Amino acid sequence: MIKIALLLILSLSAPAQGVDTAGAWLPLHMKWEHAPKSVDPNLTTGVAKVLYFGEHGRFAIVACLINRANGKHAISNGDGQVIFTGEWDGHLPGHVKYRLISRTLKSAERRCLVPGKRQQLNLIQKAISCFKEICIAASKS
Repeated sequence: MIKIALLLILSLSAPAQGVDTAGAWLPLHMKWEHAPKSVDPNLTTGVAKVLYFGEHGRFAIVACLINRANGKHAISNGDGQVIFTGEWDGHLPGHVKYRLISRTLKSAERRCLVPGKRQQLNLIQKAISCFKEICIAASKS
């Protein structure tokens, strides 16, 4: 599932030379849903796979529900998450290695046991084309 999502981002083009990839990246074309006005008129939510490229080769993918309000993004507390961690070589084009380390929802499939199998993917310069860098704020409890 995650391989398909990452391969899809590799199929689009964008000039990535000079792009600083460090930080959290959210897909550009997400489906956002508005919360009821009685809950919060400014709140929208969307399901996403957030890519995180950190210092010292840290890499993560977090599949989760994102809350967006007043220009700020936060991973929703209390909703399911699937987390992959690993490392990347710090370059575009580059290479990432990752594995499933946590899921809050149990999978009926035995092949999705935690920790998961080590996976690898080559990133090309087009990889960041359909993502935008965001700052993930602490979500309200």
